[in-house]
Amino acid sequence: KPNHGLLASRTRGADFEGMISKRELAGLVNRLQPRIEEYNRNLKNSSLTFFEAYTALAFLYFKEKKVDFAVLETGLGGRLDATNTVDSLACAITPIS
Repeated sequence: KPNHGLLASRTRGADFEGMISKRELAGLVNRLQPRIEEYNRNLKNSSLTFFEAYTALAFLYFKEKKVDFAVLETGLGGRLDATNTVDSLACAITPIS
């Protein structure tokens, strides 16, 4: 059964063609969810956060779409943020208002 939190958040996976379709997102969730569950079983006293799982889903989507560049928004920031798993060409800090 797909994670409905991921399905409800499909606007976060937008690209220049528009928003990811519900069907595409459901397919990605169905493929990734067993791996996330397996990963969580192997963690001790912890599990992937929603942001970490969604970041993994976004990376899979970007790979399949063969994107040249992606703009990633950090979660909490810092060295342990899920978006730090990629090498960035540029980084920008903007105010939140």
